[in-house]
Amino acid sequence: MSLEKYFRKVSKISSTSQNQSRRDEDVDQIEIPSQSSQRQKFDVNDLKGDPAERPSILSYPPNIHDEIRRAYILKHPFQPQDHEFPQTDFFEIPHRFVSKWFDEYFDWLEYSAKAFIKVVVIHFSRRDLENIGPPNSIHNQSKRKCEDLMREEQSIEVVAFNKLDEKIKNEYRVRLNASIDVVQFLLNQGLALRGHDESESSLNKDIVTACKIKTIKAIIKDLDGDYFALLVDESRDVSCKEQMAICLRYVDKRGFVMETFIGLVHVKVTSALSLKKVIVDVLAHHSLTLAYVQGQCYDGASNMQSELGGLKILIKQESRSAHSVHCFAHQLQLTLVAVSKRRV
Repeated sequence: MSLEKYFRKVSKISSTSQNQSRRDEDVDQIEIPSQSSQRQKFDVNDLKGDPAERPSILSYPPNIHDEIRRAYILKHPFQPQDHEFPQTDFFEIPHRFVSKWFDEYFDWLEYSAKAFIKVVVIHFSRRDLENIGPPNSIHNQSKRKCEDLMREEQSIEVVAFNKLDEKIKNEYRVRLNASIDVVQFLLNQGLALRGHDESESSLNKDIVTACKIKTIKAIIKDLDGDYFALLVDESRDVSCKEQMAICLRYVDKRGFVMETFIGLVHVKVTSALSLKKVIVDVLAHHSLTLAYVQGQCYDGASNMQSELGGLKILIKQESRSAHSVHCFAHQLQLTLVAVSKRRV
């Protein structure tokens, strides 16, 4: 990484005033497209109504993601009222989508006839629709984010950033790009950030969070809605808080087995039901469900491996193909601990 990417070298003989003028010229000469030039137009009529026909939001230029989302929201949910909804037996219980649900949940419920075989809508029941959860559930969080997105006049871009002149905008972009490159380098090397500022207002924390979101999006895109195995382990950190790590194991399009880490979650209770709820929430946040789990891998704790209400049994009730395997790394650890105790 070189500073020449952002600034030109300045001769030591130059006076202070010359240095300042050259820095001003350098900032003006940096080829950073303005906010308006980065905006790309799109035709609202080209946006597909059926969820199965909609391209991924990642296929659009990053600078118009919010505009695409607002356009879809203004088009209203896709609700084919006259469609003949088929019946499906799920765990020997008949399920059928009911068109009157569109009237009750008109502002968010959608149905795709073309993706009926693939999507989770085949598992919908009246209880599922009514159980949208407490105020902090995934559904209600998404609804609040949708409402905030539609308040475009309150966004930072409209209120503050657009009021600055182009020179100040370019200076800000130079500093921000340098900060992003530094944080990415430290993350790749596994090094700590200087200053140890992890407050909510920390720019470094915002950049790290953005990198995390981008990385997980790439993982979910690589998974491409396919089946996966679930790897979960929970342990207590130095502050005596229980932390649960969640990983996915799947085969990518090239035929390689991939193991990817998608989250570390604090859990207050380590019972099987509590762990299952946290796992479901994490998967739902990334548009995944337990129905696609084809394998489980845990340690030998009773809350994980118990045949009477253990986590593996609870998940297998959701997906019969989710066979459980005792983690080989954990078995090796137990063996080494036992051998070392005998040697002492």
